[in-house]
Amino acid sequence: MFQRVLQRFKNNWFESKYLAWKVEKLHPKLFTVLFVLIANPNLSKCDEPNCLQEIVSFGNRQIDQMIDDRADMAGVLKSNDPVFLWIANSFSGEQIGERIYWNENCPTGMIGCNQGPSGGYPGFVTVTASSDITPIDKWAVVIFELFNIQNYEKFEQLTVEARLGSIDIETFANSSVALEFAAELRTNKFLHDNPFKNVSEREQLYGWLTRKETKETDYISLPVNPVASLKGYGNYEYFRKLYTALSVRPVIQLEESKLKHGESE
Repeated sequence: MFQRVLQRFKNNWFESKYLAWKVEKLHPKLFTVLFVLIANPNLSKCDEPNCLQEIVSFGNRQIDQMIDDRADMAGVLKSNDPVFLWIANSFSGEQIGERIYWNENCPTGMIGCNQGPSGGYPGFVTVTASSDITPIDKWAVVIFELFNIQNYEKFEQLTVEARLGSIDIETFANSSVALEFAAELRTNKFLHDNPFKNVSEREQLYGWLTRKETKETDYISLPVNPVASLKGYGNYEYFRKLYTALSVRPVIQLEESKLKHGESE
C-alpha cells in the first residue's frame, strides 16, 4: 500500500506544488518520509512502517547528536528545511550507499573532516567545536564533508598507491586536492540552490564555499584554504605532509619486521 502512495506522490511531485504544500502542512512527518524516499529511490524498497521510521530517524538522530555536541548550531535550520532533510538523508545512506555517523571528535586544528567506511567500521563526518567558527559556517562545513565523503574510495586508492610508492608526492597532493575541489564545486552549487538565511560577513567559510571559483589550478595553488584547518595551511600542503607520513610508515614497519625476525642487512 505504501508503495502505491509513494508512486502517486512521485508522479504529482513536480506537477502539483499544491499537493506538496498540503502534505507538508497537514502531515509533516509523512512529508519528511516521502522527501527522503524520493531523494533516494533505493530506500523506497522498504515497505514496512518500522523500517521507514528507522530510515528517517537515523539521520535525524545523527543531527540531534551533532547539535547536542555543538549546541551553537541549534536553531539555524528548521527540521522541515530542505537542507536539514538533505543532511538527514545523507546520514541515512544517500551519499555513499550506507550510513554515515556523526563523530564529535574533530582532530585538533581541523575545522572539519570525514572518514569513509573501512575495515568494517562505518564512515563519519565531524566539524570543530571552536567558538571562532560561526554556527552557519559549521553547518556549511558539514555539508561539504558529506559531499567530500563521496570520494572516499578514490582517496583510499591514492593512499594505497602512496604506501606502495607507485605515485610521487606531487601526484598524490594534486590528485587529492582535485577530489576536494570537486566536492567544493558540488557544495557551491548546493548552497546556491539552497541558500541559508541571515548570512553575514562573519560567515567566512560559508562565503568561501559559495564563492565564484575560476579554475582548478587556482584552487590547487592557493596558499591557505580556510576550510582546511585552523593552522593556516592549505589542502595542498596538508596532503604533502600526509604523503610523507604514508610513505615513511611502511619503511618503519619493514624495519620492525626485520628486527622481529632477527634479520639484518
